[in-house]
Amino acid sequence: MKPSQLREHLVKMHPNNESKPIEYFQDLYQRFTSHSTITALFKHQNSSNQDGLTAAYHISQLIANCGKSHNIGERLIIPSIRNFISTVMHQDPSKVMKTLPLSDTSVSRRIDEMAANVEDKLVVILRNTLFSIQLDESTIVDSNAILMAYVWYFDEDTILQEEMLFTSNLITDTKGLSIFTAVKLHLEKNDIPMHNIVACATDGAPSMMGRYCGFVGFLKEEVSNVLYIYCVIHRQHLVGKHLSTRLHESLHAIIMAINKIKLNAKNDRMFRQLCQDNNEQFIRLLLYTEVRWLSQGTCLTCFAELYDSIVQFLESEHEIGPCTQLKAIKHDAFYLHGFLKNSMK
Repeated sequence: MKPSQLREHLVKMHPNNESKPIEYFQDLYQRFTSHSTITALFKHQNSSNQDGLTAAYHISQLIANCGKSHNIGERLIIPSIRNFISTVMHQDPSKVMKTLPLSDTSVSRRIDEMAANVEDKLVVILRNTLFSIQLDESTIVDSNAILMAYVWYFDEDTILQEEMLFTSNLITDTKGLSIFTAVKLHLEKNDIPMHNIVACATDGAPSMMGRYCGFVGFLKEEVSNVLYIYCVIHRQHLVGKHLSTRLHESLHAIIMAINKIKLNAKNDRMFRQLCQDNNEQFIRLLLYTEVRWLSQGTCLTCFAELYDSIVQFLESEHEIGPCTQLKAIKHDAFYLHGFLKNSMK
């Protein structure tokens, strides 16, 4: 085109740029030539989308690790990022938000994809690696029985790794044969040889440790040289079964005193006020749960820290019997507290 025609086109079609210096048009030309082809434009766009997708996967992993609901991405994370970009960076957040999909369905799908990928990698490792397995069977809400299996193995750098292998619902009973069948079916489904199991850890339930009808008995029929150990998670429960008569009676007196305060709403409120007046570290007592042995440690910790306030409160309520009993077992109570605290380390 002739210069006169270019000048006429500029004045008629782009009057806002008529008075701009030549450096502006040179810079415009450089930016145009750097993305002049369709391929370059698509490559630039795909790179931005890929970065946003990678960030979305990382955020989905954080949501899964925190155990938050999947819609927290849309409700909290997206507004927070938009607010940060516009307030701190003083930029338009719309372009970044377009490349960061965090709907609840997207987050759920990515978590499932990452979990499946981790499981596939673990299965490949266990097919050619010796490993130990730990089983735990528990009953959850709605009387559903669930079986959880964890594995330990050494990676290529001879570092001990711990991973969850699977969780499975036990449809009918929780006998040793049902547990063994669930484990065997999962290993066969993923082509993991049962002879790769070198050790097994379970709790002390008869369905687990029975020689003939327990899981260990069936496992030894398949893997004769497998090593069976008692799970360290339940060792505190083993300790609790062998308390002496005196310590057992002392523990019962402690539980009765705690229940005297906790099971009455008025007593609980008055005791909290007393703890505040005495500048205690805690203002609440914890109930003892026989099913969960570890609760005894936290229960006795609070009791030992608040012992003087408990005795003072019972005296003010004219509970002479429990108060006298607590004074008599003071040494036993603090012994139990220290004993359980050391056993849980």
